[in-house]
Amino acid sequence: MLSPYIGGLRMPVRRKANRRRADVVEALSQLFATGIDWDQEAREIGVATSSYDFPTDLAHVGSLWSEHGVAFMAGYSDPYWQPWALTEFGPPSQKRRAGSR
Repeated sequence: MLSPYIGGLRMPVRRKANRRRADVVEALSQLFATGIDWDQEAREIGVATSSYDFPTDLAHVGSLWSEHGVAFMAGYSDPYWQPWALTEFGPPSQKRRAGSR
């Protein structure tokens, strides 16, 4: 095992990306972009959808948008199409969550 000390100096600990948060944004990406859960990934993380894959609880989707929308928009790059969630719920909040940097 490597020592965290090199030359008498303590090396800084590298922060790991929150993989669960990235996975949630990936699972919600089709829903946020189109309003339809094409690949049923949003359903797998607990978003209620109809038999036609439309979300049935818009309040829940809106709360997910306010929590994960900034991360989604950071990776969204289609200049010709505005995401469904942006038109439905408005811009996501820019507030930082407690404990995040």
